[in-house]
Amino acid sequence: MYVPALLRFTDAEEQLNFMQKYSFATLLSYDGERIAGSHLPLVPTREEDGIVLLGHLAKSNEQGRLQHGADCLVVFSGPHAYISPRYYDRADSVPTWDYVALHAYGTFRIEADKKMAIMERTIRYFEEEYMTQWTSLPMAYKEKMMEHIVAFSIRVSRIEGQKKLSQNKKPEEIERMKRDFAGGTDPYAQDLARYFMVGGGE
Repeated sequence: MYVPALLRFTDAEEQLNFMQKYSFATLLSYDGERIAGSHLPLVPTREEDGIVLLGHLAKSNEQGRLQHGADCLVVFSGPHAYISPRYYDRADSVPTWDYVALHAYGTFRIEADKKMAIMERTIRYFEEEYMTQWTSLPMAYKEKMMEHIVAFSIRVSRIEGQKKLSQNKKPEEIERMKRDFAGGTDPYAQDLARYFMVGGGE
């Protein structure tokens, strides 16, 4: 990802928090012939050797045939909003788009013997209350479901993050955006307003 120095998003703890908040991500891979992508809910965790992303996909998915050890990219997209030139003092201004995003590069690992554990970890992450119903289901039924998925982990080796928050604009111009977004009805813009700081610092 192209990330100008002013826009770098590098704080490790904040990166993990961002991945956990915006955990419906895009998994991208290349098998030497084709680029493939899937939109998947992931469980980002910090382990002793770094960040690990847990997930599963349908065995019938093209990426269900990804090889153990394959390189991959996971894109986490956060809040974003159109930035109108009306926020700027100068008349010769043009529109732009502000956003927060993160690219996590890593190694795809098939976790064939951990399917049930990863599924239950995912359930607990997104809806702890569902575990009661899940545990009441017949084991034979759940094992049948497991036959149709590929459980995986991705060990993250590199992260590129960007916060494009009009850092090159005047503090008063940024304040106008922040106030307008926070008081508006667009949930993406409202979320972006929380990231705005004068100067765009982390």
